[in-house]
Amino acid sequence: MQIKLSNDFKLNIEKSVVTDWRFVQAVAYSESKDEIKRLKGVVELADVLLGDQKEDLMDKIAKDNNGAVPTEKVSEIISEIILKLKDEEDTKK
Repeated sequence: MQIKLSNDFKLNIEKSVVTDWRFVQAVAYSESKDEIKRLKGVVELADVLLGDQKEDLMDKIAKDNNGAVPTEKVSEIISEIILKLKDEEDTKK
């Protein structure tokens, strides 16, 4: 499925990613109370969700932020992607 993000970046994601063990594990880490595990989860989520498109998105974020890729912005985008995937699943029910 194609997702258009709020920063106008278009991304292709397989719907099956939400049932992939790596995705489930990354979500669990990202919700940990341990800050290191939480950060590891966000990094893994970016890898699993974005795959080969990750560098293109990081370049887009950097372009929009004077060359920097703020961690907060990446986290916001990961959350946006997950919400869009959830919305897609909800509309199928």
